[in-house]
Amino acid sequence: MPGAKVTSTEVPGGGQSEGPTSMVRFEVASKAADVAEFYKAEFARAGLKVENDISSGGNIVVTGKAHNGEDLVITAEDGAGEAATQVSITTARATL
Repeated sequence: MPGAKVTSTEVPGGGQSEGPTSMVRFEVASKAADVAEFYKAEFARAGLKVENDISSGGNIVVTGKAHNGEDLVITAEDGAGEAATQVSITTARATL
């Protein structure tokens, strides 16, 4: 996302099992709704389908599937006052 500042990255469990395989967290000056619109457009540009688009207050979750079948989860939470919006992007193998 343009203007984003990465705050952390993770590879839980080394990507060896089902569940989360990678995560990146960042902050950006944009509102959560703008972040969601940006990533929904990126999904479409990449030929991915948005499966869920959930909004509650200043929190938004957008989910879809990557071409390799992994789940994509993007969460965005508006910061209080002048604080930056907190965003995380997670990929996860589907669980059976």
